[in-house]
Amino acid sequence: MHGRGARGAAPASDAAMRERRRCPRVGAALDRIRHVLASSFSPTRATAVGTRADSPGTELKRLGLGPMAAANTGQIDHAQPGPIDESVLTQQPNHRSEVIWNGQDPGSLTCRSRNEEFSNREPMVDDRVVDIIKALGLEGLPRNSGREIDHGLITALVERWRLETHTFHMPHGEVTITLQDVEVLLGLPVDGEPITGSMQKEWVNVCRNFLGFQPVNNERKQLDGQRILIKRLLEQVVDTLPPNVEEDQVHKYARCYILALLGDTIFVEKSGNRVHLMWVQQLEDLRNPRRYSWGSACLAWLYRELCRASDKKASQIGGCLLLVQY
Repeated sequence: MHGRGARGAAPASDAAMRERRRCPRVGAALDRIRHVLASSFSPTRATAVGTRADSPGTELKRLGLGPMAAANTGQIDHAQPGPIDESVLTQQPNHRSEVIWNGQDPGSLTCRSRNEEFSNREPMVDDRVVDIIKALGLEGLPRNSGREIDHGLITALVERWRLETHTFHMPHGEVTITLQDVEVLLGLPVDGEPITGSMQKEWVNVCRNFLGFQPVNNERKQLDGQRILIKRLLEQVVDTLPPNVEEDQVHKYARCYILALLGDTIFVEKSGNRVHLMWVQQLEDLRNPRRYSWGSACLAWLYRELCRASDKKASQIGGCLLLVQY
């Protein structure tokens, strides 16, 4: 028969009819679900029991299908934005979206994405330094330095970021940034040794032994704890290298440039003008440079920045925001 039956359900397909005959209990359950879904679009919302106005969510719960099935029927309680299951998204009270739902405007995030001193520099042209950058697998970074970032776009995406799952929760589902994205978009290696090292070092000695200068702490500290001013690093590479300079000087020159490049692209801090000296540990042996998984470190740094920025009290964000914008 065509048309709707007495229970208001849509005509069953041949496959459904065969399934009903083969397994009567499954067929009855399918009829019940089909009726509930159909009644959600009915003006009267009538059910099989008289005219009781049970919601599809209530009926689906009675069928054992849970709250997610109720949400899929379009019957969402708009007075409560969620999450539906609080056992997973446990940080909602501290999330940026909670403040917005309560009628407050936290404002746009300040996106730390570029260093003015680095952006105004000419590209590195010394072949000896360029060869070292390629050997480290970082040749993709100079092409991505100094790009403009859309603060409004980044802010909107951070409002969708969930630190519990490291994904953006979109209306159509969850999406995230992967190692493949880092490799394809930035050209960074994702294979290789993990980037690890000590955080307890004499950082003044690190500057002197591996970067070739002694940081000065005047009215504005060049070295603040473990972080050095990018401007101070760039002062070391203002002049071009002589053709007959010793290899040790070439390596110190290259470390200053590469460290500033890292701080301007993939390890951007919220200060916007400093970079951590811990990355020097991966640049110590430039005669036989080792291949590190720079892409993994870049993604981990970005995840941490997104998680911190999703807090309702946050006002800034660092990391490689080009990956978010792309």
